[in-house]
Amino acid sequence: TRLTDRGADLLVLSNEPVAATAQAWLPNGSLIAWSTAKEVRFSDPQNGTLRGTLTSPGGTITALGFPEDGGSILVGTDEGRIASFVFPTGAMRREWRLDGPVSSLKVSPDGTRVAVETDDLTVLSLEDGSEVFALRGASEAHWMDGGRRLIATRDTDAEIYDAVEWSRQATLPHPAAGLSLAIAEDPDRIATATLLDSALVRRIVTVQNALDTSNVGWSQQGPPAPRGPKRLVYLALRDVLRLTLGDDDEWN
Repeated sequence: TRLTDRGADLLVLSNEPVAATAQAWLPNGSLIAWSTAKEVRFSDPQNGTLRGTLTSPGGTITALGFPEDGGSILVGTDEGRIASFVFPTGAMRREWRLDGPVSSLKVSPDGTRVAVETDDLTVLSLEDGSEVFALRGASEAHWMDGGRRLIATRDTDAEIYDAVEWSRQATLPHPAAGLSLAIAEDPDRIATATLLDSALVRRIVTVQNALDTSNVGWSQQGPPAPRGPKRLVYLALRDVLRLTLGDDDEWN
């Protein structure tokens, strides 16, 4: 298991023949949490020193997440389990059980909620453990505006929700369906990308126009998408989106 920068090794975290199933940075950057199938490991990113471990709450670990204060860590598994552990003591604070394997944990910027991606999207309160929102068939979620809004994708659309009243504010249609839909955001723009056969279809909209469905920007077909497993393609899509947000006119 390695930390890399554009394919170049920065640090070897482990020489064991095990695959890392998930990773998350402590918000202050002082530790990186990464998991094998049954264990979370906390390593010093400067020298690779192992600082501690946690055992899976049940099943293969598939997702990790830290609230902004770094006082706890969330662990998701392929059995639909999500557990909140006090960090760094490792005491379990709370556990949830959802249908379907957990693919991602997105903690809101204020640290009060987590968007859990399984076959559906579920938003859980980290304060009292309640379910505050659910969206069937959503495949990707992203917090916006400091946690005041949530954008989620279903089929070929991206839907924006008020994250207080949970009312839908807008629907942003995408030009094509594909294997994976990714979202990225900077302070002024939102970008979405779809893998369609061997090409990327991308769209950019401005945040100020995002709620105006009559003027949602434009789309363009990009270069061939990377080959490989869906997970690698998904990560590549997000990297392309980050580059795309840097310059509207730079597509290659």
